[in-house]
Amino acid sequence: MCFIRVTRKDVAKLAGVSVTAVSRVMNNSGYVAKDKREAIRDAVEKIGYRPSPVAVAMQKHSTKQILFYNKDLSNAFTIEVYRGMISYASRYDYMVLLSGTWDFEKIKHMLIDGVILPNTDVIDDYLRFVGNKMFLPTICASYGMSTKLARRIPLVDSDTYIAIEMIIDYLFDKNHKKIAFATPFTNLTDTRCAAYRNKLIPILGKSIDKYMFSNGLDKPSLMQMEEDFFEYGEQLALQMYVTKSDATAVCCFNDNLAIGMIQQFNRLGVRVPDDISVVGIDGLSIGGYTYPKLTSVSISPFKQGSDCVKVLIDILSGKKVKGLTKVPMDIVEGESVKYL
Repeated sequence: MCFIRVTRKDVAKLAGVSVTAVSRVMNNSGYVAKDKREAIRDAVEKIGYRPSPVAVAMQKHSTKQILFYNKDLSNAFTIEVYRGMISYASRYDYMVLLSGTWDFEKIKHMLIDGVILPNTDVIDDYLRFVGNKMFLPTICASYGMSTKLARRIPLVDSDTYIAIEMIIDYLFDKNHKKIAFATPFTNLTDTRCAAYRNKLIPILGKSIDKYMFSNGLDKPSLMQMEEDFFEYGEQLALQMYVTKSDATAVCCFNDNLAIGMIQQFNRLGVRVPDDISVVGIDGLSIGGYTYPKLTSVSISPFKQGSDCVKVLIDILSGKKVKGLTKVPMDIVEGESVKYL
């Protein structure tokens, strides 16, 4: 199949005017007589002329396109954040391009107006690449304890430290004291892990380590493949079962991991929540389709995605923005927690 590109020269020939007159009408700039303007519009409609997006972008210095980089494309959380982005962007005729390929050089040459980074783990690499001059407006999603990074790149923050505190206080209110923590990672300074330890050490004391279950993984690097949190949850549920943990509840790193644990507990004959309560962090819609329905702290991924685009568009519009935008959080009650 052969496609023939219609140009402004073709429009000018059909309308019997100059190419300059066509350009003035298409760009809505400069004077063109009414009869010639109507002839040009008729010709455009007749031959189906559409301006080149590249040419329009160069002329207006705007592509109406934003790049969202995220390696973890199999994670429902990423998709929820992305849905929030495209919902807000569509109000202002922007498109949000989603890419799992991280290549700084390619970003420099892409037809985009700005970049959204997925988390603060990638900021150092990004800043080393751009140096002292930020060639594109850039913002970043963040998840707690990262205020200092907002000096150069504005952050839209869902504070997972506070989320852990919220869910543990919720479990306390349900009379749970022996609360376990399930995470893929070994890093004790991780925001969620630190919050758990600070809340539970006063209660569990030196025995806290036996309530911490990990897959023994290092924090994933920028170039690693996406993580399978469902599988990690299955493995950690098996760990708790084999070690005969006396925990009455388990706080999970995220919703996907919590769902994996629930499925594995179901297979093992461990009843949720009768034998053990399970809670997640994310507030994903898929939690409503587990059995039992998952209780979770919603860190508002849709809202975070929406706010990321809002802040970036505000920057592109010349508005002054805050270095740190906080995203609201709340507890979504399901059926996976029992009152003791």
